[in-house]
Amino acid sequence: MTGRRPPQYSEHWLEEEIRAIIKVGEQEGIFKETEKELLKGIIDFHDTVVREVMTPRTDIAFISSEDSISTVRQLIVEVGHSRIPVFHEKIDNIIGIVFAKDILKYEPKDYNDLDLKTLMREPIFVPETKKVRELLTEFQENNIHMAIVVDEYGGVAGLVTIEDLIEEIVGEIRDEYDQEVEPIQELTDGTLLVDAKTYIDFLDDHFKIEIPKDDFDTIGGFIINQVGRVPKTGEKIQYGNLEFEIAGADARRIKKIKIRKISIEDTVFDINES
Repeated sequence: MTGRRPPQYSEHWLEEEIRAIIKVGEQEGIFKETEKELLKGIIDFHDTVVREVMTPRTDIAFISSEDSISTVRQLIVEVGHSRIPVFHEKIDNIIGIVFAKDILKYEPKDYNDLDLKTLMREPIFVPETKKVRELLTEFQENNIHMAIVVDEYGGVAGLVTIEDLIEEIVGEIRDEYDQEVEPIQELTDGTLLVDAKTYIDFLDDHFKIEIPKDDFDTIGGFIINQVGRVPKTGEKIQYGNLEFEIAGADARRIKKIKIRKISIEDTVFDINES
C-alpha cells in the first residue's frame, strides 16, 4: 500500500501561519491580551539574538581579581546580585564568576585566609550573535544560569542570564502589571511594599524606620547582609520590631519587600511628609 508523503513546511511558513492565526483570534476575541502577547513573544523568540536581550557592559558590576574579599562582599551587598564577573587587569579579560553565597558564608574574621581566585567559578562565553533559543537549550541542558557575552573582537559586550531569556517571552506580560508602580506603597493593613533598591535614608526620613546603614545603602542590601545570601520569595526576616517579608526575588537579586511593625502597641508607620 502506498501513501502520499506529507508536505514539507518551512519554519518561515509555520511562523506566518501562526501569526495569521493570532490575528484571526484577536479579531474574533478568542485570545485574551496576555495570551496574544505570549504567543507573539514565542514567535519573536525564534529569531532573537543574545545582543538584544543581554545586560550591556555599562550596566554590569565587575570585580577586579585584585579586590579584597571585604571589597567583594561590600559590592555583593550593594548591588544585590548573586553572581558577579571577575576581570584581571581589564574588563575584557574575564577570568571567573564569583557566587555571592561563596563569599557571604564566611565571617569577616576569615577573610585574610581566603583567596578570591580559589572561590571563582569557570566563566561561560557566548557570541552576541547567538540565537537565544539555542542558548536557552544549552543553559537548561548544562544547568547554567549566566554567560559572558563577547563581540566579534572578543571584547566583553555584556552578560546574559537564563532569566533574561525567559523574560524575552513573558516579559511584556509582566510589564503590563509593573507600569507606574511606586517604589513604596502603603497597603491597607499598614504594611509597606518597598522596592528593594529604595535607599535606607529615604525610608528613615519618611517612615521613621530605624535601620543601621553600615556597608550598604539600600533596603535590599540590608536584607542580604542580614541573611548572608539572596533570600527566596516568601522568606521572613525579623530585625528589632520590624518584620521583612520577601515579596519578590529571583536568583540574582531581591525585587520587592514587605515591611511591617510587629510590636503590639505600634503597628502603624509614622509618616513624615516633610
